This record gives sequence, C-alpha cells and structure tokens, in this order.
Amino acid sequence: MVLDHFPVLSLKELCLVKIAIVISNDGEVKTYLQKHLPRHKTNIKRILSWPPPNCFRWGDHHPALVPNEGYVMDDDGPFDEEDNGCDCLLHYTSQFEKNPIKDSRLQNRILDYMKWKSFITKKLSSIFLPHSLEKDLLAFICRISLEARNWVKAHAEILRSSVDLFSSNLQWKSHGKINKEQTAKSLIRNMELSIRERYALASFYCFKDEALKLWNKMTWGEKYLVGYDYPSLGVWNKWMKGVSAIDWDILADYTLWRAPHDLPRNRLWKFFFFLGVRSSFTKLSQEKKLQWLDNCFKEEIYDLDEFHFCLSYLDAHEKENIFKKYPFHVLLYFLDWPLQDEFLEVADLMWSYLTERMFFHVLHFIIYEKIIREWSEYNYFYLLKKFWYGSPIHLKECIQSKKIYEALMIAIHCQNQSTFHNELVVKFCADFDYAYHFRERDDMS
Repeated sequence: MVLDHFPVLSLKELCLVKIAIVISNDGEVKTYLQKHLPRHKTNIKRILSWPPPNCFRWGDHHPALVPNEGYVMDDDGPFDEEDNGCDCLLHYTSQFEKNPIKDSRLQNRILDYMKWKSFITKKLSSIFLPHSLEKDLLAFICRISLEARNWVKAHAEILRSSVDLFSSNLQWKSHGKINKEQTAKSLIRNMELSIRERYALASFYCFKDEALKLWNKMTWGEKYLVGYDYPSLGVWNKWMKGVSAIDWDILADYTLWRAPHDLPRNRLWKFFFFLGVRSSFTKLSQEKKLQWLDNCFKEEIYDLDEFHFCLSYLDAHEKENIFKKYPFHVLLYFLDWPLQDEFLEVADLMWSYLTERMFFHVLHFIIYEKIIREWSEYNYFYLLKKFWYGSPIHLKECIQSKKIYEALMIAIHCQNQSTFHNELVVKFCADFDYAYHFRERDDMS
C-alpha cells in the first residue's frame, strides 16, 4: 500500500539535496531568503470552516437547475427564463476592481520568485552546474530553506535567543527533511548551550535518559529557573525527581489538555507530537495513539515524516478511520514533495470520503497554493489534470456549475503555463466566494 512506505529518491535527487543544503547554509543566501521566502501557511481549519456563499437571488439553487416551466418564482413574483441571471458575479468583480489587493498579492508572489531565482542563479554560476539541473536545484533550495526556517520557529521557545546561532548545526535526512532527533541530541551535547536549554530540549523530545542526567547535574537554582522558564515541564520535572515513574499516557493527556492538572495551559507541550513523537508514541496505549493522531489533525501540528511514522503503528481498520475522518488533510499531505507522485494513488483511496466542498477546496488548493504560490518545478498542471479526469461523476458535476470550473479548464488546457495566472477568471477565482459561485447560464450551455 502506498501509505506504508516513504518514496525512494533518485540518485540525481539525492545529489541535488546535498548541494541545496550547502547553498542554503551560505550566510548571504540565508539573509536573502529570510526576506523573500514565502511566509504563507495553509490554515486547513479556516478553509474547511469557510461558509459557502449563497447567491443573492437564488440561495443555493442554480437557475440552470430549475425545471424548464416557462417561468420561475423569485421574491418579487414570476419572471421570464431569460431573466434568470443574478448580480452576484458583477458584485464580486466590481469589488475586485475597486480593491485589487488579491491581484497584487499574486503578482508580488511571481515577482518575488523572479527576484529570488535571479539571486540564486548568480550563486549557482560559481559551481558550474549543468543548466538542465538549475530549475530542480532552485526548488530544492527553497524547500531546504523553508524546512530550516520551520525548525527555527518550532524551537524558538525552547532555545530562546540561541536558536538562530545553532540552526547551522542541523542534521539532514537524505530526502531533504531535518533529522530532528539527531539534531536535538547533537545540541544536547553542545556545551555552548546553557544546561537549562539542553535539559528543556531533552525533555520536549522525551529523551528520558538524557533529561535525567542533565537534571541530576543542575544546581537547585538552575532547576528553579527551569520551572520558571518552562512552566509546562512541571509534570515532567516531577518524574525527573523520582516521585513516580513516567506515565506516557498521562503525558499525552497533558499535551492534549485533557488531564485535570494544575499547570498553566502553556502551548509548548502541543509540540510534543512532532518533537517527541518518535520517543513517546510507541509507548502510548493504542487508544492514546489514536487520540493523538486525531488531535494532530485538528490542531494542524503534524509533520510529514512523523505522520508516516505514526501510521506504521496503526492497523488497517484504524488507518481507514483516519482517512475517512480526515480525507482532505491526507490529500494535502501528498501534495508536498517528495510525495506528489503518490498523490493520485492516494486520491483513489479517498474518493468515497471526499465531500463536494472538500473536492472544491482540493482543486482550489492545487491551483492557488501549488501552481501559483509554490516555488516549485513540479508539474502540478499535469497532476491537476489527472486528478480531475479521475474524479467521480458526482464531484465533477458539482464543480461544473461553479466559477472555479472555468479556471480549472484554463489550467488543464493551458498552452503557456507561465502566463496562466494572468487570466482574469484565474485572478477572480483566488477568492473563495467568487470561485464557489454559480457560473452564468450562458457559460454552462
């Protein structure tokens, strides 16, 4: 089954990852990318809670679907079929023209990419890389840099002011993801960090032996400051004192905020899932494993590598329940490198669970978060085309009545991919309300 294994990279990709890591560690590149890397993060919770708009005139019924009886009724009485349009799309387009912020954001994204590409290309000129590999390497450098920045963000409240100083010590996996456990262990041994930071790092990664050694080395004052700087470690510190043995399920309850405890609701323990998961997940009861996976989807704190790791400890029925409950989340996972080649196979497993609105959002996500926003050379146009043609009839019929269908068809039949984002309907459909609205009847004939 595709979800049971992680893709194996080609020799070319492995080499490009190594080169990208070296280039991304360059001081000048780091400074430049901090300013120009895309900072947008997908908020799945916000997307799925977005209320679909009702037509000002027709509510949730498209006029083209009204039985052909010569006339239909609206609030003002009967009118001819020729008068079955609405003013919504004119309203949306006029609002867009009055306030073209969305358009400028799309244009700025393209402009940022061109500036970034020019800067990195100059850097690459010194290593005599074949021109045919430049595009792929640009995408890898972007991914590696984003991965490093996300690591810094995730560890900022643990390492405090030291986090940027030690970001160059990151340990990498062959597929371009940070080996968080090896990086953490390396930093825990680094005497340049304070013992309190090293202890906190060992604790949040659930390295019991390393944390206990550091706890026993700390003075009373240092232990007091640990409690002050990291109040959410209170329950863990009690275990380090030897009051009782570590109960991993109780720890999970603290991270889920389900336990009746007297500790402040410090958000640091929410990172337990993707920091300490490889040390603690296997020690949880099966019930708590499922609770944690459920929570990670709700809170959007999952990580690609850890997601695969956790799935390997579920049986087929438990996996099926996860896919049934979170098909949208799972599909978005497989839109990220290096899993895109598995996306269509995973989609085949999810069709029976996808609602019409979820299907709309996946299409919108591919167009506006991958094709337009992402600095990637992956052929998402092809992926979008295959995804659309492989979708069930009832999902297609839903989309065919929406404005996004016009943007979708432009993408599928696009002859010049570099100018795709300049199409007017593509710009307008960046707005959920416009994209989800009914198409004009003339356009549906």
